[in-house]
Amino acid sequence: MGMTMTEKILAKHAGRDSVSAGDLLVSQVDMVLANDITGPPAITEFEKIGRPVFDKNKICLVPDHFSPCKDIKSATMCKRMRDFAHKHEIKNYFEVGDKSTKCARCDVYSEYRTVQRTLPCVRWNHLAYGWSRAF
Repeated sequence: MGMTMTEKILAKHAGRDSVSAGDLLVSQVDMVLANDITGPPAITEFEKIGRPVFDKNKICLVPDHFSPCKDIKSATMCKRMRDFAHKHEIKNYFEVGDKSTKCARCDVYSEYRTVQRTLPCVRWNHLAYGWSRAF
């Protein structure tokens, strides 16, 4: 049986002819994406390593779940991500509401579609829609 679309993408980026469920892969990435929920814990673990970011142009940080922030905890998480982006000069840091392109599927304004193919939005449930249309 042939590979799924996901397996084909992973195989290509891992430099393999094929991959299957359960394979451990080391691959090149096109873009690393984190939001205000996944970003802060990833930043904490990254800072334990003590190395520079691999490519400031291939990291995209989007605080779109807690923005506008509902409380001090969510504001702290967004600030942690914002500070990390500025410290490491991350090119693709997007504050929700400060860009000019409006997603056709929601009320989020973003230039994310200019970052990675034709993804229509920064929200995860809409990213799946974008990825399926990108191939």
